[in-house]
Amino acid sequence: MEDVNLYLLALINLFSGVSNSLASPFFPYLNSKFILPDAILGWIISTYSLASTLFNSLVPFLIKKYSHIKILSFAAFFEATITILYAFLIFFPSNKIFLFSIFILRIFHGCCSSIIGVVVYSLAVSLSDKEKTKIYLTYMEIGWSLGKVLGPIIGAVCFKFGGYISPFLFLGVVLYVSVLMVNKINIKLDNKDINSDEKKNMDDEIGKVFFKAEAWIILLGFVIGIVIDCYFYPCLTYHLNNIYFLSISLASLFFTVPIIVYIISVHILNNYQNKLGIYFAYTFGLIATALGPLFIYPITPLPKHILFVLLGLIIIGIGQAPIFVQGFVLLTNIIKKISPNKDEITLNDISSTLNNITIDISGFIGPIIGGFLTTKYNFNICCFVMFIVAFVYLIVFLMYFWGNIKSESYLMIGKNENNNKDEIDIDTNSNEKEKLIEKNNEEVNF
Repeated sequence: MEDVNLYLLALINLFSGVSNSLASPFFPYLNSKFILPDAILGWIISTYSLASTLFNSLVPFLIKKYSHIKILSFAAFFEATITILYAFLIFFPSNKIFLFSIFILRIFHGCCSSIIGVVVYSLAVSLSDKEKTKIYLTYMEIGWSLGKVLGPIIGAVCFKFGGYISPFLFLGVVLYVSVLMVNKINIKLDNKDINSDEKKNMDDEIGKVFFKAEAWIILLGFVIGIVIDCYFYPCLTYHLNNIYFLSISLASLFFTVPIIVYIISVHILNNYQNKLGIYFAYTFGLIATALGPLFIYPITPLPKHILFVLLGLIIIGIGQAPIFVQGFVLLTNIIKKISPNKDEITLNDISSTLNNITIDISGFIGPIIGGFLTTKYNFNICCFVMFIVAFVYLIVFLMYFWGNIKSESYLMIGKNENNNKDEIDIDTNSNEKEKLIEKNNEEVNF
């Protein structure tokens, strides 16, 4: 029965990913009727993430009052309904009514997505034994990622034959299946109120993290990674249509490339997790993430060819896996240093909370920055600025963690760590550092 519930939760997350992925490739078509500069389109796309970020803290209270299943069913139903309503925006009579309506829909869509995300992951953890927690969470991630891939692909086919309204109308109706899936979940949970002392302790631990420079640097890496992954959302469809004369249905498929490459990269990274140092892999991810924008709008002397755009998206997808997989482990280990007496589940909860907040905030600012820079200057300037930002962060990361990277290099080539005691930049001795690095490498078992 647990396996059935697991598959249902993964499918529900998949449907939510489908709904999430339709905005970026197909909203630009609305510019055929309404005046939508890239900056405004960036705000429209980003409002979803802002609403999700602000609503996250309310979800636990709703769960306690209405139960996991009831609130999940409610969110799934309204997410499907909102997806259908997007189809009718094209028929609105004026810009003002259109803008008011689409922002309202994006806010409610973000709230529904927040509920689904929190409840699905919470139920996945609650259903799993301790040793299976990461496996269950991996299923949830795969479901979400596949949904974000399938959305633009199915939407492109629908758009080809039915125009703008077709993807939202067809997939919106399909999304109602997730409501039926929620009602098939057979689970009994005791929805106890969160102990006030436990909540206060959790808040205190999260507060301590913000006083550690290394934690800020890792979290900033998450921000850079997500911003690079989504800054082109308001601009890429226009760019592919105007420069390379691709149809909107074909251009929408380009949005799936980083996600597909990310899924593949995670599996490859897992196979080499014991051969790569955590800091080394994270650095590789940052380099790839920084280089990607230079190909999305090919810099001189590279010719403006569609293959370079595709290559840039592939490079970004490759960089995402080490940033978020290894970065999560790095953040957890930093928290362990701050609170060595905390159990692993609590530490992972703190890491997940910070990770989710960072991702939501980054998903909000990324399209806004991309839309603003493209409207104010041009898409080529936007891409170059993204490269500069990522490159500057890469330098900061290398400067701060250079000792850690060198330590891992010595371990990987078999040199004696004891000869390099002075090159370790944290407040532990060499033997403790070597054990910590070896332990980190063992913990990367996503």
